[in-house]
Amino acid sequence: MHALNGLASQITTGTMKTKIAIECFLNYSATYPNATIMYRASDMIIRCDADAAYLVSPKARSRAVGYIYMGNRDNNT
Repeated sequence: MHALNGLASQITTGTMKTKIAIECFLNYSATYPNATIMYRASDMIIRCDADAAYLVSPKARSRAVGYIYMGNRDNNT
């Protein structure tokens, strides 16, 4: 639906690029008429590491840093 909404907003000011995108969408729709999204459970989870410091050096202010990544579920958490 997102692609269709984007194409619909470009119709009034259509260019050759818009025409090609619409033809691509229609070809995909004709090739896969019953396309669905299937979600399956996995052991992946979002992990986050964060650290913060306050006045650790002269004229310093508070500082914070974080790192977000995908990890696997384990039994140690």
